[in-house]
Amino acid sequence: MATQTVDPKSPEAAIAVLKDYFRLVGERKFVEAHKLWTTGSELSDGAFAASFDPYRDYRGIITGSGRMEGAAGSSYFEVPVEVTGRLKSGERFRQTGTFTLRRVNDVPGATPEQLQWRIYKTDLKPRSVATTFRYAGRWATEEKNCSTRAWVFTASSLKTPAGSVCTFAKVEEVPGGYDIASRCTAEGPPQDDSLKLRFAQSAQALLFESRTIADAGLVRCP
Repeated sequence: MATQTVDPKSPEAAIAVLKDYFRLVGERKFVEAHKLWTTGSELSDGAFAASFDPYRDYRGIITGSGRMEGAAGSSYFEVPVEVTGRLKSGERFRQTGTFTLRRVNDVPGATPEQLQWRIYKTDLKPRSVATTFRYAGRWATEEKNCSTRAWVFTASSLKTPAGSVCTFAKVEEVPGGYDIASRCTAEGPPQDDSLKLRFAQSAQALLFESRTIADAGLVRCP
């Protein structure tokens, strides 16, 4: 069967360019990704790469069919997208909006590069991220202790049955659980701490490690 060739003027060709762009950025191949912008991009390759420094991972998907427009010898294709990922701080982010691609129509003097779809501009807005932390809830060393001696985790804090309290400064999801930079008050004055939470048995069991609070094995309370 013969391979079907995509018309370089078509919306499908524009979408292919945008998919390549998101793939290259996700692979941190920023110089190659920058080449998919129009030649009028004001950023150098170095500045373009530096604009992604805050991101640990960056993923873009196309969320609609797009809209074609034409003006002054050029075609424009506006594509709805969603961009998600995680900052180097560990915080998740989500943006929605549009990417607009542009190509020069078949006019005398147009260069081969100008006849290709290239990213012309973006319009992205931050959106809220529904973040759920698997550790949030009530835990105990044994199920029989859930009613009177539970450990209470929220998204940003911990209170133990012994009265220790931790406030979370930075939560980072890692393989098997979370590393949490905290400030904890146990038997003495508040101290900086690094909590390690590791799950077992489908997140129904939790191993807790701390410098200021005694390590513990916990089960999720019903």
